[in-house]
Amino acid sequence: MNKEQLDYKIRETFSELIIDKALVRQLKIRDNRSIPSFVEEWMVSRFQTGNKSEAEVHKEITDFMSKHLPSKTEKDKIKRRLQLGESVVLLDRFEVRIDLANNRQLLTIPCLDERNATITHEVLDTNESMLEGGQWGAGRLSLRDEGKKKIIELSEFHPMQSGKVNLTHLIKAREQFTTREWIYLLLRTMGYEPFAYTEKQQNHLLLRLLPMIQNNLNMMELAPKGTGKSFIFSNLSRHVWLNSGGALSNAQLFKNLTTKEIGLLGKHDVLVLDEGQSISFKGADDIHAKFKDYLESG
Repeated sequence: MNKEQLDYKIRETFSELIIDKALVRQLKIRDNRSIPSFVEEWMVSRFQTGNKSEAEVHKEITDFMSKHLPSKTEKDKIKRRLQLGESVVLLDRFEVRIDLANNRQLLTIPCLDERNATITHEVLDTNESMLEGGQWGAGRLSLRDEGKKKIIELSEFHPMQSGKVNLTHLIKAREQFTTREWIYLLLRTMGYEPFAYTEKQQNHLLLRLLPMIQNNLNMMELAPKGTGKSFIFSNLSRHVWLNSGGALSNAQLFKNLTTKEIGLLGKHDVLVLDEGQSISFKGADDIHAKFKDYLESG
C-alpha cells in the first residue's frame, strides 16, 4: 500500500469524518493562538467547504477566532459587552463543579478568568463531560440576576469534541483494514505521516498512546527536543494533564486538605510531568513517599 491508496481507503471508510491535516498544517492557525489541535481541526473542517482557497479559509477562521476566542487581554471587553446586556458566544474549555452546600453548579470560563459562573440544568444534562475535567466547545453566555448579584450564565453549548465513541462504527471500519494499515491510520490521527517512518519507528510512535488506554501504566520517554513528546499528550485527549516544569506541591498532586479539592493525579486519567529535570517538589520527601505508594498500588 502507498500513500495514495491509504488516502483513498480512509476517504471511502470514514467519508465526512476525515480532516485534511495537511491543510491544517499549511494554514498554521495555532501560530496565532494557543489552542489544542482538535480545536484547530474542528475550525478547519467547519470552514473548508465548497471550492474555497486556502487564503479564504484562513481569513474566515482568523475572523471567527478574533470574535469568539478572545485573548486574556480582551477579557474585560467581553465582560463589558455582557454588562451592557449582550449575549456572547465564546470558544473555550468549559468545566463545571457541583456546590452541594448552596445547591449550585459552578462554571469555570478560563478565557474570562471566571470560576463562579453558572450553567442551566438543560445544557449540563446534555453535556455531562463538563463534569469530567471540562469540554471544549462554543458556549453562549449572558448576564442574569441572582438575588442582589449579577452572574454569568451558559445557556447554549455546542461541543467541539465527541464525548462518546461509536464503537460499532469503529469495529466495522476496522474490518476494512489490515493490522499494519490500521496502524497507519492511527499514526495519521496523531499527526504523523506513516510512510516517513520504518515499521519499528511506527511502533515506537504508537507506544506513546499506551498510557491513555492502559490502567496503571507508568512510562518514561527520553528523546531529543522537537520529536513530539509534549505535543501528543497535550493535544490528543482532554483526559490528560501536561505539567511543564515548575514547582509542584502535595496539595496540587494529591489533595488540598484546606479546600478538599482533589489533585492532578485524581482529576486526570494521565498526568505527564514534562521537562522532569526542571520540576521542583515542595516537601519533596513527603511527596516521594506518596508517589512511591501511589505508583505501586495504582
